[in-house]
Amino acid sequence: MSLEIDVALSSRGLAARLAVAPGETLAVLGPNGSGKSTLLGLVAGTLRPSDGTLRLGSTTLSAAGSRGAVWVPPHRRRIALLAQDPCLFPHLDVADNVAFGPRSARRTRRAARAQALTWLDRVGATQLAARRPGTLSGGQAQRVALARALAAEPEVLLLDEPFAALDVDATPALRTLLHQVLADVTTLVVTHDLIDAVVLADQIAVLDAGRVAETGPANVLLARPQTQAAARAVGLNLVTTGGRHQAFRPSAVRLERRAVDGALAARVDAIEPHGDYVRVRCGELLADLAPADLGPTTPGDQVWLSVPPGSVQSYPEQTLTA
Repeated sequence: MSLEIDVALSSRGLAARLAVAPGETLAVLGPNGSGKSTLLGLVAGTLRPSDGTLRLGSTTLSAAGSRGAVWVPPHRRRIALLAQDPCLFPHLDVADNVAFGPRSARRTRRAARAQALTWLDRVGATQLAARRPGTLSGGQAQRVALARALAAEPEVLLLDEPFAALDVDATPALRTLLHQVLADVTTLVVTHDLIDAVVLADQIAVLDAGRVAETGPANVLLARPQTQAAARAVGLNLVTTGGRHQAFRPSAVRLERRAVDGALAARVDAIEPHGDYVRVRCGELLADLAPADLGPTTPGDQVWLSVPPGSVQSYPEQTLTA
C-alpha cells in the first residue's frame, strides 16, 4: 500500500512532503531536532497536523487546514509502530503478546495463536513463545515486538530507531532479519545509524530543520548527495565548484599547517572525540584524524585541508525540485 505524506505541524516547525511506494522502505535521516519523530507521530496518528493531507492508498487518513477536516484515529489506521522500547505486555507470555493484534481484529483465539506462532517462527523466536517479557534479553524482546507488529497485518510499518536500545552484538542479526521480513511491507524507518539506511532502505529522505532537504534512491544519495544536509547525514564532506560536486570522507582529509597546492584554507571551529579518531570541524568540512596526526591544534587556528585525488568523487550538481 502506498503512503503519501504532505503534512505540516506549525507548532513544531515541520512541513514535509514524501511518498513511499508499495512494499518500499524509506529511511528518514537527519540531526536531532530535524523533525523525524514528529513526522512519525503524524503518520501514526499520535499527533494531528495543522495543515495538509496524509493518504494510505486511496484512503485519506488525515486532512487539515485548507485541505478540509478528516481524522482517522490511530487504532483504525492499520499502521504499526516499532519503537526503541518493545513495550511488551508484562502480564502476557510471548505468544499472547504477538496474538494481541489478531485478537483485536476479532480473530478466534486459535487463529490468533496460529498467526502468532507463524510470525514468531519467521523472526526466529518460536522457542520464546511461553516466556514472559521480563525474562527476555533486549534482542529477544525486540524480535518479539517485531513479530507482534507484523502479526497485526499492518499496511505500513513505522520503525523509530529500532536498534538504539540494543547491545552491539544483538543489532546485526536483527537488522538482517528486518531486511528479510520487510521485503514486501511498506515501511518508514527513522534512524541515526547510517548502516540502517544501507541495509534496509530502498529510498532515503533527509530532514533538516523541519523540511525535506533531499530525497532519492538509497544507493544514489549515499554516494552522491546534492545538499550539505544530505552530505552531513551520510557522513561525507561536500564541496561545490564550477557546477560540480566533490564528495569525500572526513577520514580522507589531511590537515596541513601551511598552504599546499590544491588544499582548502579553513579555520578550526571545534575539536572533539569521534570513536578512535579526533574530529576537527572547519565550517561545513570535517576531518577525522588519528590523535598522533592532530598535533598542537586549537579552535581558531588557520589550517589547510588536503585530500588525495583518488579519495574524491566528482559528479554534476543537479537542480533539486520540491
